[in-house]
Amino acid sequence: MTLRACSIFITLTLTLALALATAGTAHADRWSETNARPASQVHTLGFNATPTHAHRRPTRARRERIQPHNAVRELRGVSPDLSDAPSAEASPGLGGVVAVGAAQLGLQYGALMLMKPPNWRDHGNSTRPTWRKFRSNFTRLPAWSPEGMGGGGFRGYLQADGDNWTTNVIGHGLQGSEIHLRMRKAGYSVPLSLLAGVIHSTAWEYFVEGWNETPSLWDLLYTPVGGLVMGEMRYHLSESLADQAEDDYFARGLVFAIDPITIAF
Repeated sequence: MTLRACSIFITLTLTLALALATAGTAHADRWSETNARPASQVHTLGFNATPTHAHRRPTRARRERIQPHNAVRELRGVSPDLSDAPSAEASPGLGGVVAVGAAQLGLQYGALMLMKPPNWRDHGNSTRPTWRKFRSNFTRLPAWSPEGMGGGGFRGYLQADGDNWTTNVIGHGLQGSEIHLRMRKAGYSVPLSLLAGVIHSTAWEYFVEGWNETPSLWDLLYTPVGGLVMGEMRYHLSESLADQAEDDYFARGLVFAIDPITIAF
């Protein structure tokens, strides 16, 4: 790895560490503020740009204990116990999503700088990050050539940027699914999660990998869409196993396999 690549990777790593620290501090502050406020003041409903529920649900034992208690309170005309009401303040919110996104971009770019993929040596790309390459990407259309770069045929459309189809279909789908999943776990809607995937994919193509390679039209379009499909599958699978994972180690292992990053939150 060149000295310049090392400096970029170190900068991204330090940025990630700062983002994690900031997100953690903000999360702790929000948690303290939420506990200090009456439940009636905690925003729990509504469709807006803020998450509408926390991804850390109350445990099954807690739900079983509170439901009969609330039924008695309602019969007596007393407001139900809202201590388990989902709260936007209890989730890591956008800070956690940004932290994971920054880590993903930094690790991906660092790995590519170590491997020097063949595609960086062809099609006018560069194995070294250059300002000239970065600037030129804003004066040309994204790469799309099923015949010249993809090899023709049906597979040529999946490799129209010069990358192997497995990288384009599986790799970029998983890349997009992580951001989509983090948004959904933080309580955001499907449309907002898709928008986050578009922003993340564009940032990668133009502002990270764009120092070495021409942005790919396939990657720009497929990453957020493939991420939506894979991300929703991962989200609903992990949610369906959440209760079972409280008592079953096998289910807990499945949840970890589906969403390993969840242990950080």
